[in-house]
Amino acid sequence: MKALRPLGCAALTLGLMASCQMAGVEYVGFTPPPASDAPSDAEGTTVVGHIHGTCWGVYLFSALPLITGAANSDGAPGSRLLRDSVEIRTSVRIVEGEARRRGATHLIDLQSDTFSAWSAQTLFFWILEAESSATAIRVHGPPPPGAIPISAPRRRS
Repeated sequence: MKALRPLGCAALTLGLMASCQMAGVEYVGFTPPPASDAPSDAEGTTVVGHIHGTCWGVYLFSALPLITGAANSDGAPGSRLLRDSVEIRTSVRIVEGEARRRGATHLIDLQSDTFSAWSAQTLFFWILEAESSATAIRVHGPPPPGAIPISAPRRRS
């Protein structure tokens, strides 16, 4: 019975971690001026807001994923067990998904970063994180230079 204690503790820890938010998205909308619907320029580009998406995970020895943040097929934040999904493309999909839900057609000023941390207290575990942020815009004409079109949501077959 004593031999099963470590296994039970590991199962409890993974269960608690599974209930944590491993991926997230933050949206900052802009208050429109009283005379219009939203900030817009002469070409018809409307600023929807700024979006920041992040996903992080706990890894054993920085290589074996235990629980990680992910993006669902529509770009909504989610989590995965024992699958490596903490990547820049995952955080960009989260940003794209939120922008699409807010009615944006393009992203501008996309920035991404990754982070890895180990602590002596955890000994065997690392935290890996990927994050992206961009300004979401709705374009009614030709897009501004460098604007990234938002793709349709991915469908799993």
